[in-house]
Formats: sequence, structure tokens, C-alpha cells
Amino acid sequence: MHNELVHQFLKTHPQECAREIENFSLDDMLFFIKQLQKKEAADIISFLIPSIAAVCFQNLSIEQSKEIIKILPFNALKKILPRIHEELRFTFIEMMPKNQRIALQHILNFSPHAIGAFMNTRVLFLPITHNVTQSIAIIKDFSEEIDSLIFCIDNRGELQGMVSLKDVMLSAPDQIIGDLIQECPLVFSADTNIQSIIMHEIWQTQSMVPVIDEHKNLLGVLEYNKIIKEIQQSLIDEHKDNIADSLAHIMFMFSHTTEQIINELSEL
Repeated sequence: MHNELVHQFLKTHPQECAREIENFSLDDMLFFIKQLQKKEAADIISFLIPSIAAVCFQNLSIEQSKEIIKILPFNALKKILPRIHEELRFTFIEMMPKNQRIALQHILNFSPHAIGAFMNTRVLFLPITHNVTQSIAIIKDFSEEIDSLIFCIDNRGELQGMVSLKDVMLSAPDQIIGDLIQECPLVFSADTNIQSIIMHEIWQTQSMVPVIDEHKNLLGVLEYNKIIKEIQQSLIDEHKDNIADSLAHIMFMFSHTTEQIINELSEL
């Protein structure tokens, strides 16, 4: 009878279950998901914070993940897949029906000049309904994806504001995150050209800025350090032929005697 009640609750209240499961440790969360039927697991995972759902998929077996992902709603896939590491993400996309695969690839692929191509999607977003105790539990389990600024979302995945890690750690255990957040001074659209924001004054006070889609869903964050690295790499790539020519010239000069160089030049 107890199991029947649990399964009935999971079936009728998947969103409430997701909020509770987010308070589990990662090991307990995985153990719980493994006990569910794939339809129940998909229903609950679709309501998890996308970054937490992605970490779950990365820690389940490939076969378990595939079975769940096959029946996930498309809107959940859009939010979760970008946060899964690239190799595994491609594995999941390749197994999907052609029409779904094409639609996802269109959504997940940005122009090489757009902000979406540069943003970091593998970051943790806190729900505004969590209290400090719940948030700290998540932060401890997902510490690799936490930065000094944490962006916060509502239950639809829409950006609501940001909170500093310091404020979370120093607040009372029952303090609600939604009461701690402050408004984001700036947000970027994923389709914005990267060149247009490189010199933006926001970088004088903030090292990362949230990136949203047309529905205000939080897609990821744009990090100033990553922009700089990308620019440096593009400059290197752009001038690599000149660099190669210069290196060849240096090697030529140091591998020949003066007499050999004169003789070779005279033969040109």
C-alpha cells in the first residue's frame, strides 16, 4: 500500500517531487531515480533544475540515461542537453528520431559569432523557492559548477536575479533565496553578436553575465575570461601562416652558414 501511494504521488505531483529530490545528496538522488520506472523518472527529471538533471544523466549508466531521455518532453531536452558534456550530448542526440534531432541541433547550434557559441551552459542555477539550507546542500554536491555569483530561476526556468555565494553562506538557514536575490544589471541574448559586447562597461564590475532566450529562460552565462581566450586564439589562428613563415625564416637563418645563404640566394 505504501509503495502504491508513493507511485501515485510521483505520478500526480512530479514537480513537487522534483523540488524534494533536489534536496538529496547526489548519491541519494541517483539511487532514487534508479528505483523508478522510466516514465516516472522522466516526469520528475523534466522538472529538476536543468543543471542538476544534467549531472544526474552524466552519473547514470548510458543505457539508463537513454531510456529516460527517449521519453523526456522536448522543452526539457532543450534545457538539459546543453548542460551535458559534449561527447555524451552527441550520443543522446544521435539516437533521437530525425525530426527531433534536427530541431535540437538547430536550437543548440549558434552562429560562431553569436554569444550562444561562447556561453558556459554547465553552471548551476538556484531556484528562488529554496531556502539557504537546501541551497547549500546543492552547492556542496555541485561545487564544480558554482562561481562567486549564482543566477536564480523560477519553476519555469526564467531568470529572476542573482545572489552572491557569500550572501548565501552567511544568511540564516531558513532564509528563502528569492528574498536574497538582486536584479541582474544586464542580460545578453544568445543571438547577440559577440563583437558588440567585448568592450561593454559591465566587465568593469562583473566577470560573468547571464544569457537568456526569447522566453527569458536562462541558457547559461557568458564569462569575460572565456571571451578573452577565444579572441586570443582567433588572433593566433588568423596569423598562424605569418608565424609559420617567420619561424621558417628563423630556422633557415640558424641552420645555414653565411656562405650557404649567399650561395642559395644567388641561385634564386
